[in-house]
Amino acid sequence: MRTVGAITIGQTPRSDIAGELQTLLGAGVRVVQAGALDGLARAEIDALAPAPGDDDALIARRRDWR
Repeated sequence: MRTVGAITIGQTPRSDIAGELQTLLGAGVRVVQAGALDGLARAEIDALAPAPGDDDALIARRRDWR
């Protein structure tokens, strides 16, 4: 079985993306997910928030996002 890694700037798992990716790749491919914010506490993530007026901000999904 082949393995494909999927990296996100937010947190994993990304069930909204993983299902579609698995469908595209087929049953013979295992998808492994990793996120840049995985393992960080909420305070650590909040400390990464952009400063007011920062035009280079990235938007990321968190597990507790509603």
